[in-house]
Amino acid sequence: MEELDLKELFSIFWRKKIIILIIVAIFIVIGTVYTYTIVEPKYESYTTLVLKQISKTRK
Repeated sequence: MEELDLKELFSIFWRKKIIILIIVAIFIVIGTVYTYTIVEPKYESYTTLVLKQISKTRK
């Protein structure tokens, strides 16, 4: 069984970096298109924030 050291493994990934980046970019685009066009939101949430100003008058 052939051993592979960390430096050699990093070298292999570094030589294939363009292919790796292209694959990652493709999956990001596919995921974005899928999220915004196909999937319908299951949950929605709304909130209201009411602020009241208390006047401090001293006599």
